[in-house]
Amino acid sequence: MSKLLKEQWAKLAFGKRNTSINESVDMKSDVDSIVQQSIIGLGPEAEERFFKNLSNASSMNHFLGMCGPNGKWDKKLYRMYSDFSQQCINIGCDLDAALGYVKTNYADPYEIERTKQLQAAEPEVGYSDHVPAQWNGGSL
Repeated sequence: MSKLLKEQWAKLAFGKRNTSINESVDMKSDVDSIVQQSIIGLGPEAEERFFKNLSNASSMNHFLGMCGPNGKWDKKLYRMYSDFSQQCINIGCDLDAALGYVKTNYADPYEIERTKQLQAAEPEVGYSDHVPAQWNGGSL
């Protein structure tokens, strides 16, 4: 069944958009597409900035606080967050759960791998293993 047909059936059967038996699978694939477009598609610097901060965040509010640490606003990070959140809203996805999904499936593995690469490149620096923060906002 096509996505449009599923959405139309959901509207008829349940009275709201994106409500179906396969909702979580559809949401995950939709969020995967959003990540590809609004984060990874912006290049390695943007990807690192977003994933590094998200991996160290424990909630959506904590992540938002990282956009402006020490009174200096990180406009690029906030712009990426704004684009991501708007696209999630457009598909009817809970933003907190979407960020939890991205943290678990993209940001944490990215930061763990990046730390391993730093450890291998500069063993004398003594980088410790990356331990992702516990997310308190749910996931898809």
